[in-house]
Amino acid sequence: MNLQVVAEKAGVSVATVSRVVNNRTGVSEDKVTRIRAAIKELGFVPKTRIPRSVPSVAPDGVKYGNVLILVVGTGHLSATELFVRQLEPICFGLSEKGFSPVVSMGATSLNQMPPVAQKRLIDGVVLFGEVEQEFLDFFEGIPLLWMTSHQEGSNAFVLPGNREIGQLGAEYCRNENCRFVVAVSSVLGAKVYESRHRTFIEAAESFGLECSLLLGSEADSIEHSVSAVIEKEIDLIKKADAIFFPSDRITAFAYPALCRAGIFKKSKVPVVISCGGEKNYLSGLDPRPVSIDMGAELIGQQAVEQIVWRMRHPTQKRQFSVVIHPELTE
Repeated sequence: MNLQVVAEKAGVSVATVSRVVNNRTGVSEDKVTRIRAAIKELGFVPKTRIPRSVPSVAPDGVKYGNVLILVVGTGHLSATELFVRQLEPICFGLSEKGFSPVVSMGATSLNQMPPVAQKRLIDGVVLFGEVEQEFLDFFEGIPLLWMTSHQEGSNAFVLPGNREIGQLGAEYCRNENCRFVVAVSSVLGAKVYESRHRTFIEAAESFGLECSLLLGSEADSIEHSVSAVIEKEIDLIKKADAIFFPSDRITAFAYPALCRAGIFKKSKVPVVISCGGEKNYLSGLDPRPVSIDMGAELIGQQAVEQIVWRMRHPTQKRQFSVVIHPELTE
């Protein structure tokens, strides 16, 4: 027996059952009651998950005790709740393991990094953003870990499940009996957003739903890009049963345009699905979107485990990609 059986019995999604089983918030009291009743009736016993961690070994590759956290081409990144929720467990986790995190924000050249990094007095590097070859050449021989999926030539990642995010959104639309869905996205930040909105469209089409991708193309800002495409395609959006946004930032910028067009005053309000789980963007939005939480804290925790392993095993050149599974909160 698995979560799917319980979900079908309770009339909810698998993600909702998972949240209740793992004692997480964000589920209505009615659904919690139904899920617990289904669990009791079915005699379901949840499996206990034991977190995987990197084996404790002698720090053969550790010389300085410093780990550089390099944030390149930040743009809006450093101001987002999602980034902070990843950065905090990285800094805390490294400190707990006896390392000193050295954070460098927005460096565009080597001489803008902290002196300890410029002198290569570091044992490892955690990278956010697209890194120029100048940095990669400079860090040759130092263990690297990427927190982004679109860095060419990189072979060690800890990432959110971007394709799973799109799949999860499409499954929710199917379960809500939606017939026509639209994905609203932007060419800005496209390498991250594209994986999500394309997977959403592909999965929705495989479920037999009618789909449309609305892609903002204005180059000055995401806000203008999204607002412009909504105003241009508002007649199409009014027909949608669900609207999918690949990030909470896009959702927040889209809501004013949707409200001006009266989208939420219709007799049947469309389902809105937003990705990220960033309360600073979602707070105050009415109606509240269905949120897909990317698991930022888990991403940060896994980043610590992986970079520490690489630092302590400098001669082992394994390639790996750790993907954190998203969860949907209704």
